Amino acid sequence: METQAPAVVATLQHIYNMYNAINDGSYAPTDYFDTYMQTSDLVKTYFTQKGVATFISAIQGGINMVSTEEFPTDKRDRVGVRYTISYKLANNETIFTETLEVVLRPQA
Repeated sequence: METQAPAVVATLQHIYNMYNAINDGSYAPTDYFDTYMQTSDLVKTYFTQKGVATFISAIQGGINMVSTEEFPTDKRDRVGVRYTISYKLANNETIFTETLEVVLRPQA
């Protein structure tokens, strides 16, 4: 088994922490995204505090991390992480699974 670089481990932990905060209701975008990212369409569209609260109220049992993996990027100072989440809708118990990818520059 290959040992993950500290930047990858830190990035994965950051993602886990964010989803744990979403699940327990303590999520705030300022805790997980820097000032630049807070102005991005990604955060303004999907990760606003109101948007996350609306989404979490429509699911049963929270968001579960299913798997994570590193993937290569074309830049040395970037970390690529692919992760899969699953959740169940409260109104009809449909289970959804989504695989997401992020490429980040780890903070020093």
